[in-house]
Amino acid sequence: MKRLGLVVLLLGACIAPSDASRTAPQRPSVSPSAQLATAGGERSISFPDCDARTIPGALPACELLQVAVDRDVFVGVLRRSSVAGITYEARAIDLQSGETHELRQLEETELLIEDARDAVVLLRQTEDLGGGDAHVSLLRVPWRDPAQTETLDEIDLTGLRGGDTWNPWPYAKTNGRDVVWLHAGGLFDPHEIILLGPNGPRQTVLTTDKPAYFDLDDSGRVAVATFSADRAKQELQLYDGRPRQLSSRGADAGGYVVSFADTVGWVRGFGTVRPPTEIELLPVSGGRSRTAQAETGCVVIGATARDVATVCPRGVRLIDVAHGAVRDGPAARIVLAFRRGLLWRTSADLTTSPEVWRVTPL
Repeated sequence: MKRLGLVVLLLGACIAPSDASRTAPQRPSVSPSAQLATAGGERSISFPDCDARTIPGALPACELLQVAVDRDVFVGVLRRSSVAGITYEARAIDLQSGETHELRQLEETELLIEDARDAVVLLRQTEDLGGGDAHVSLLRVPWRDPAQTETLDEIDLTGLRGGDTWNPWPYAKTNGRDVVWLHAGGLFDPHEIILLGPNGPRQTVLTTDKPAYFDLDDSGRVAVATFSADRAKQELQLYDGRPRQLSSRGADAGGYVVSFADTVGWVRGFGTVRPPTEIELLPVSGGRSRTAQAETGCVVIGATARDVATVCPRGVRLIDVAHGAVRDGPAARIVLAFRRGLLWRTSADLTTSPEVWRVTPL
């Protein structure tokens, strides 16, 4: 799924399935090395041993590449550069104690956060094979006990492309219990969207050879938007033990999906040409849909558990999905929306302390 520039949509009890393999993380550690500063309900958070300020003519020694947040945890991926090479580190900070847990550390192998929810962090481990090929490992990591890390899938990707092109990465999502992801079938083979429950076998939600966009709700239902055989339409389905169609659109009005408690949100537009400004809200039980429209000058950047998140010239505006009420969020334009919190920073933060993120819990 295409991520929108500075905005990443990541939507957030780990019971090991019998067909998942254990993967011991490298050098797990716990240390009180995080910085947490609290003002009202907001916090500033950083890894103090990662100074992301640049030196002219040189790569920064440490960069905080990616972040995610849930109720009790802040997760970051760091990239360290030295004459010896590049090292990636995935870390989790306990927002209650301030302890830092090292989830994974690898040399020359990229790490990315797929999702974070409750006790679970999903990581993507990517070995670049060259020529647009890569080997991907999808990992489920209990962030309080990284020694219990599991490998959920091993995927060989071929013909990856850059820019705004859709690529068949796992795009894994979790509700803290279930996990859903895309297993790429190869350059010309169909892909599978796989759902793994806490106590059951893997289920194939959908098989397709076209771009697919999906999300997982708290009940384990999977909303999927994919294209028709002739690519003229994008079709929205909900999988709850069996698939059923919710709606369809012309392909030029297609978009990605997000899940709420009893509603599926279908964004109009992918953001590759112009940022999306509206999202169609479809009740899971059926019935008439309605539209949440961003205010003039605002764009949709994602969703929380109960709001459509938009960014406006003066900062964040949140649209309540159930009632349509609009309220202010942080006064910032650099914002990431998650199920239970917002991560944000100001333009001044990028200059003075680029390794610091501010957390607004929801």
